[in-house]
Amino acid sequence: MLNESLGNLDMYGSYVNVSDGGHIENLGIFELLRRRCRFIIVIDGERDSEMRFGGLVKLMLYARIDLGIEIKIDLDPLRKDDSGLSSKQWALGTIRYADGETGHLLYVKSSLAGDEYEYIRKYRSENPMFPHETTGEQFFTEARFEAYRGLGYHIGSKLFSNDDEFDDLKILKEQRSSPT
Repeated sequence: MLNESLGNLDMYGSYVNVSDGGHIENLGIFELLRRRCRFIIVIDGERDSEMRFGGLVKLMLYARIDLGIEIKIDLDPLRKDDSGLSSKQWALGTIRYADGETGHLLYVKSSLAGDEYEYIRKYRSENPMFPHETTGEQFFTEARFEAYRGLGYHIGSKLFSNDDEFDDLKILKEQRSSPT
C-alpha cells in the first residue's frame, strides 16, 4: 500500500496493482489514451442521476493536462429532458493526440430513452433511481439484474442496428469492417 500511495508501482515490481480505472478517472480509459488507441469504446455505468458525466469529464481533464490529448464530444443529446429521458444513449467523440493523430471515442451512457422493454419500464417505476442506483449494493434480485442486462442489450441493439437513424455512427461501422 505504501508503494501505491507514493506512485511507485510498475509492471516489473513484485506486486502489480490491477485496477478497474477507478483510481484515475473511473472509466479505465486513461491508459488506452496513453497507448494511443485509435478507437475506444467506453460504457459508463457509474451512478450519475444528474447526468453530469463525472468520470468522462475527469478523463478529459487528465488527458489534456497529463498527455496533451484533446477529446471533443457533444454530450447534450445524452442529458435528460424534462421527462427524465435522453434523446440518445451514446455519443461519438474525436480524440486528438498531441502529435496531431486522431482517434475516436464511442461513449455509451447508462440512460433511458423511453423506448425500452416493458419490464425495464416496470422496474424503473418501482425503482426511480434506475439506472443510477448505488453501485455499493451488489446483491441483485432477478428483476434488478434483468433490468440492467436488458437495458444494456437494448442500447447495444440500437447502436449496432442498420437503421438510417444511426448514420452518425458510420465511422463505427467502418472501423468494425476494416481489417486492422
